[in-house]
Amino acid sequence: MWERLEAYAAGQALSPQLLLSQILYFKPWIPLNRKMTEIDALVWPERKARSALLLFVADEIRAGVAIKKTSMGECVVCPEKGIRAVGRDQRLTQPPYWVLSVVDRDRDGNVRFREAFAQHAYSFARPIPLDSRYERVTLKLLFGVMEWVRKHGVEVTLWKLLFDREVRQTDKPSLWCRPDFELTFRSTAATGVAPRLHRLVVETMGADDPDYLERKSRTQGIMQRRGILIEHRVADDAGQKERDDVFFRRVAAKILHLAGVPQARAV
Repeated sequence: MWERLEAYAAGQALSPQLLLSQILYFKPWIPLNRKMTEIDALVWPERKARSALLLFVADEIRAGVAIKKTSMGECVVCPEKGIRAVGRDQRLTQPPYWVLSVVDRDRDGNVRFREAFAQHAYSFARPIPLDSRYERVTLKLLFGVMEWVRKHGVEVTLWKLLFDREVRQTDKPSLWCRPDFELTFRSTAATGVAPRLHRLVVETMGADDPDYLERKSRTQGIMQRRGILIEHRVADDAGQKERDDVFFRRVAAKILHLAGVPQARAV
């Protein structure tokens, strides 16, 4: 994963002389003075303050401090302006988290972590960025579905979209949406018939207030143009196990049906 991030950053130009890979790093144990010394040596855009970006997966966030546990001990990232949370988990009590911190100098020239942003990661083994802890519940079930349908000959690709996707319309402006998850797969090969690509769009429903549901309703109308929409309601109540079972069976059955596989009971 880190190799892919490094390769991506190496291809992103911030200026004619500066690449993202020159300012983005992934090791919180690197001393700040050493990192800023490297930044000082770069050709820098005029009238832009010199800074670096630290990206890592934190084991814990407490009292405005992000902690990465290593064999050498705890690496502590303590931004002067605090850590802002993406999504609804403002208390940051459900690790792990992706943390992106800005490194620069204050007015006196002292190197510091200026500020940071935190976002849920699914797990350390699979640090997929998520918008909420509710999406973790959905994603765990989707991984289970993918494993189950694979045993029946269907390979599914899961997408966690980080940016809005365009939905084109005939003779009308394009629409944009960003589903929580997308599953893509092809129908099983049949004699003389080319395999068809199918897409399921999955939305985690984690609240019941009218404003939230109204916003979801607007965007889901667009999502239905991308693929078959399936909702998964997640709440902290005794009925979640039953909702999870229903969701699992529904997604698995839909995949097998569209793929043209004889139905089997999803358990």
